[in-house]
Amino acid sequence: MKFSLTFAGLVGLAAASPFSEHDTSGGLMRRNGKCNWKDQHCCAIPDKYKYSSPSDTKNYYGYGRTIYVKSGKKIQDAIKRASPGDRIIVEAGEYPEQLVIDKDGIQLEAHGIVRLTKPKKYKRNACTGLTQDEKKNELQAGICITGYKVQTTEYKTEHKRVTSVKRFVKGVSVTGFSVEGFSGINIAIIGAKNTRITKNKLTDAPAYGALTLGSVNTVFRENVVTTTAGGFIGICQDNLSDVHTVKNDVSAHLIGVCVQTNGAFIGYNTLHDNCIGIFVDPGVKDAKIVHNYIGPTPPACGKTSSGIILDSAVGTLVRDNTIEGQRGTGSSGVGILIYDDTCTATPEQPLSLSCITLGGKAPKANHNIVIQNTLKNNDNDILNLSKGAGNVIKCNTCENPANIQAGQCKKP
Repeated sequence: MKFSLTFAGLVGLAAASPFSEHDTSGGLMRRNGKCNWKDQHCCAIPDKYKYSSPSDTKNYYGYGRTIYVKSGKKIQDAIKRASPGDRIIVEAGEYPEQLVIDKDGIQLEAHGIVRLTKPKKYKRNACTGLTQDEKKNELQAGICITGYKVQTTEYKTEHKRVTSVKRFVKGVSVTGFSVEGFSGINIAIIGAKNTRITKNKLTDAPAYGALTLGSVNTVFRENVVTTTAGGFIGICQDNLSDVHTVKNDVSAHLIGVCVQTNGAFIGYNTLHDNCIGIFVDPGVKDAKIVHNYIGPTPPACGKTSSGIILDSAVGTLVRDNTIEGQRGTGSSGVGILIYDDTCTATPEQPLSLSCITLGGKAPKANHNIVIQNTLKNNDNDILNLSKGAGNVIKCNTCENPANIQAGQCKKP
């Protein structure tokens, strides 16, 4: 993942297009139904790119007893007493503690305003050191949802990666909490299956508002993720498979949502006041980025101003998103950017975690589809700088004359 992107000399560039014909029809052919996909005006996507909205199943494990936690008591004590499948209801109040959930089916619910804040002294747990600061200090998580004997790589950059899980923790849910100001991550998930993080407010985590690693079927739904002093990434997804990030509001981060999971679904989110809305990492395949709103970038982002970045991504569907206000220093803002990562470290920018994982050689961005998006008030609407094959950009609505002339957009 590149964190400081400078696109000098891109102003007025036409996005590279695989098509020779231009859209002069003033309209689009069928968004649904059958038409010839190779036709520049055909907006019905091929079957292999189609998707269904993720289900909203609330319980994967079954119900046990209900445990109540009153203000002034310890939530972790209730978790220790709980049996798999128990529901823990926490009354309104402030709870200065770290939580570790390693039992199947625990349903942790806040009733009223429940603030989980950092304790006077941190304790090491399975999530300690998943990320580090620039001084190599191991950082902590507010809520740690962890499987049994989860093995990770050594920390190199961004975050550790999971290498093996002895036993996944299953069916954990966390709902309605305000998690604030932990040193690294507000909610971390490692070695878990069927985890649901819903309707929480995650504030002021310097590294990640929420991070899922080495897990299966993680759902982030209807959360608010923000900072008051700026943060690195709002929600980051580095799962073994299946992650659904839906209807969240993410703001005030360098990157709103990072995508490091094949087949990830990122839909119906509101992303605003971030430098980059959504970043798909090198080599990630078949992500679905649909129906998101990505709002204006703050001036402090300088030249790092983009709505959606496909960095050597493969087979990504970018559809029905609205992207506006991507403006950067020297007119460097980009609504949607596709490019090939050279995996070259610089003094300003170290090698990304994905490039390290790929052995320093990322694929060319290929077979990505950018279709039916609305772009407005951006320095550049769509830039395809990739030399990869099969990238399709059409049936969008935008204002940039170069994109319109290339047949990638129609006028509003």
